[in-house]
Amino acid sequence: MLKLIRYVFSTIRVSLIVVVLYGTSAHALERDKQLHVGAGCAIALVTDVVLCSDCTQNEKFVASVSMATAFGLAKELYDRKHKGHTYDPRDAVATSVGGAVCATVSYTF
Repeated sequence: MLKLIRYVFSTIRVSLIVVVLYGTSAHALERDKQLHVGAGCAIALVTDVVLCSDCTQNEKFVASVSMATAFGLAKELYDRKHKGHTYDPRDAVATSVGGAVCATVSYTF
């Protein structure tokens, strides 16, 4: 139960920060990149709360950013290999940035 409460508060905290960031710079990012940033953030939060519940803060940070980066790269490699999918390496960067932002916020609080 404590893990669930911690997860909810972490999600709310990160969501508020992401909303503030999007509110000031969302117009600078195309919709697809916004979705990748959000996916990276979600991956980092799940890694932090579910997969690394017994890890130190440093281990959680590294694992969260690594998982977001790995998922971003895997998705773009999939897109590159399959016709009908748009390959864009900037999407992998956006996913990694989303993971890094949320991992940093989670690490800070």
